[in-house]
Amino acid sequence: MSPLADINCLRWMTHKSDAEIYAMTDGADLINGSYLWVWNVATNPVGEIRDLRWWTGEALAQAHQSKLYLEEVIDFIVPKKRREFPAGEVRKLLLISSPTLMELRAELMGDLRTGGSFFPRQALVDFFIRRWLGNRNQGGAHV
Repeated sequence: MSPLADINCLRWMTHKSDAEIYAMTDGADLINGSYLWVWNVATNPVGEIRDLRWWTGEALAQAHQSKLYLEEVIDFIVPKKRREFPAGEVRKLLLISSPTLMELRAELMGDLRTGGSFFPRQALVDFFIRRWLGNRNQGGAHV
């Protein structure tokens, strides 16, 4: 199970509508607050279509996650004890398809070897730092 959630999973977990979730993601919801731990995993991160992933820890206990730093959350998502991750795990982690992973391979520094593709932990860490949508003025930056 991934520590990240797509919009369908987040809707199910929080019982919020898509509009409420996106308002919280964009920091505009005065009632429900805002989500800090959100990443855009789209193949074109500057394009019009976002493909967002939310950290499930924040979805389940929102008030307790705002004091964390980005590297702490990333360490939870991609544990420090791992040097690399096989392609299947990366797909499950990011909740993406094989074709999407193929498009992200260069950015994630995928290495094709006998037995499949492998992705170094540091490349995943860098990806999460680059793709983080959090408001660095809101706290949590400390990278």
